[in-house]
Amino acid sequence: MKGFHIALLALGCAAACGDALAHGFAGKRFFPATLATDDPFVADELSLPTYSRRTLGAEEDSPAVRQGATSVDIAKRITPQFGIELGATYLDLQSDGGSARGLDNFSLGAKYRFHLDERHESIASVGVDWDMGNTGAKRGA
Repeated sequence: MKGFHIALLALGCAAACGDALAHGFAGKRFFPATLATDDPFVADELSLPTYSRRTLGAEEDSPAVRQGATSVDIAKRITPQFGIELGATYLDLQSDGGSARGLDNFSLGAKYRFHLDERHESIASVGVDWDMGNTGAKRGA
């Protein structure tokens, strides 16, 4: 019976949702975000927890560190051309010398799209990103 209620709830949520509108188009050209470039469009987005893991090499007197990072980011469009972004990351640092866990500094950003030409399939935007110092854990982050 519990499975039926979950399926009914999922069906109700799907029926209540509106159309998904893709962003990233200028004319017929799609501009995706890549690892090297950010998305040039201002949009409402939620990046659910993403997890990354890497090993940072040893430096001078410091041993190698295994770093795990869990991040959440939200972007909110204020106008069709301007939006703000907020991000948080939880770090898990492990080394032979010990371990540390805690929130990294919060990040705050803004993006402004100043050019969109459908006919010539071009777009341009400018943005700033600020890692707010002393907002994370006092140790480890």
